[in-house]
Amino acid sequence: KKAYNYAGQSESYIALGLFRHSKKHKSQSLRRCSGKHKGLLLSACTGKETKQNFTMKQTLWNKNFSLLILATTLGCIGGIAGGFALSFLVFDETGSTLAAALIISIELIPFVLLPAIAAPIMDRLPRKPFLVFGDLINGILYSAAGLYMLNFKFSYTGYLIFSLLLSSLNSFDQLAYESIYPNLIPKGFEQKGYAISSM
Repeated sequence: KKAYNYAGQSESYIALGLFRHSKKHKSQSLRRCSGKHKGLLLSACTGKETKQNFTMKQTLWNKNFSLLILATTLGCIGGIAGGFALSFLVFDETGSTLAAALIISIELIPFVLLPAIAAPIMDRLPRKPFLVFGDLINGILYSAAGLYMLNFKFSYTGYLIFSLLLSSLNSFDQLAYESIYPNLIPKGFEQKGYAISSM
C-alpha cells in the first residue's frame, strides 16, 4: 500500500513537472509566436516605408540613362554647331542668303518623310544600333566634309547633298531615341525623366 501511495505520489509529481514544463514551453512558444507575429505586423505596418526607402535607393541617373543623355546632348550640340557653320560657309562662298537658308531648310525634308517610312521597319529591329552607328556615320561624314573642303573647290550641290544626308541620319537617330527612351526610365521617375527629355 505504501509502495502504491509512493508510486501515486511519484506519478503526481511527474505529471506536475510535465505540466509545468509544458506550460513553460507553451509560454516560450507563445512569446516566440507573438514576437514573430509582431515582426510581421511591424513589416506590414512599415511596408510602405520600406518600399519608399527602396525607391529612394533607386536613381534616375543610372548607367544607360546617363550615357543616352550624354550622347544625345553632345549630338545636339554638334548638330546645331555644324548646321550654323555650314550655312555661314555657304553664305561666305555664294553671298546669297537664299542659298544659305536653303541649306538649313532642306534639313526639314527627312524629318517629314522618313518617319512614316522608317518607323514600321525600326519597330522590328533593336534601337541601340541605330543610335550607335548613326553617331558613328555622322562623325565619318563630318570628317569626310573636312577633307573635301581642304582638297576640293566649293560645290553648292555637294553641300546640299551633305546637308540632306546629315538630316536623314538625324531623323533615324531621333526615332530610335524616342522609342528607346521610355524603356530606360526607372519606375517611379517618369515625370523627372520626361522633364529632362523635354529640355
